[in-house]
Amino acid sequence: MQKTLTFTITLDEIEAGKAAEVLAGAGLTPEGVIRQLLERTAREGVVPLRKGRARPKRTDGGDAGAHFVQGDLFARPDPAEPFYSFNPPAAKPETLLPSLVTLRALQDAQAKLRWRERERESADGSMLQSGPDAPLELLETKQFRFDKSLIVGDPRRSAIIAALEALFTELTNRRVPEGLRPVGNGDSLYAVLDVESAPLGLILQIGGAEICLVRYGTPESLLENPHVLEH
Repeated sequence: MQKTLTFTITLDEIEAGKAAEVLAGAGLTPEGVIRQLLERTAREGVVPLRKGRARPKRTDGGDAGAHFVQGDLFARPDPAEPFYSFNPPAAKPETLLPSLVTLRALQDAQAKLRWRERERESADGSMLQSGPDAPLELLETKQFRFDKSLIVGDPRRSAIIAALEALFTELTNRRVPEGLRPVGNGDSLYAVLDVESAPLGLILQIGGAEICLVRYGTPESLLENPHVLEH
């Protein structure tokens, strides 16, 4: 009778759920993938995984973002870009944690910035190269475009747009605005907008030559634990 071993794997709930969703979309199960991996490892004598970052399958473009044109807050759509996962960090009491909607937008932002990075490294990416003193380009996630559409009906519209434009000017000119706070593991940042009345904020990610605008809105909509901002 053949002897067998049973393996137990413990994963973060969000990571496990995301992995199961991706595998289900590919017609696979976690058990099947692990079994194939172990069988190939035993058969080939090496781990059949490529070192470094894997290249994921491109999406159909439905979640494409937009290039920001200075002076034009409502920008045009981008071409399709690939999808990457974002792994939420272990929380500390003072850590700003992204809400679920923000978490999905961060995945989109990572995809855009990494796609740009790969394009710059390719032979066709010369147009994306920029000098060390050149202004950074602003990109937008699909979620940010939805968030900013709410500005139109806000009675503070003029003040909000002025605050965003002032922040964008500092960011694109490689200056660090005061009050930026890391979100999650620090890959993204939270900026407070200088607008009277109810507080507003912006979440962004900074890449090699671009800044991706992830989300805009109230702290309650952007963060899982907005009360941490008071500390």
